[in-house]
Amino acid sequence: MHPHSVLSPLFVPLLLKPLISDRTKDALAAARAKGVQLGRPTVVTEDIAREIMRLFKRRHMSARVIANHLTEQGIPTPLGGERWHVSTVARVIARNGGTLKRGRVPMKKRRKAASAR
Repeated sequence: MHPHSVLSPLFVPLLLKPLISDRTKDALAAARAKGVQLGRPTVVTEDIAREIMRLFKRRHMSARVIANHLTEQGIPTPLGGERWHVSTVARVIARNGGTLKRGRVPMKKRRKAASAR
């Protein structure tokens, strides 16, 4: 048996990968152009989204604090769970035009801020 004939099935996916990728990207672009909603549908109700934005804009609460607040209030999550996740709240804020600060304050700045109090 020729040595390349054993390896050739392993190389086929590598050769087809760029072709499949391009075709997938083109198909997704065409679907978007037709107005097809891609991805998971939004399931947060308008009332909850309004409350999240109110807490974010008027009370200047972070996504983490809002998630904890909704959980403590016993408001069920969009899929019926008990615990709100920061990422869910952050997506609602981003989808409604809010801007979140990313990351954590470096440890040195936290110490300085704590000692200044």
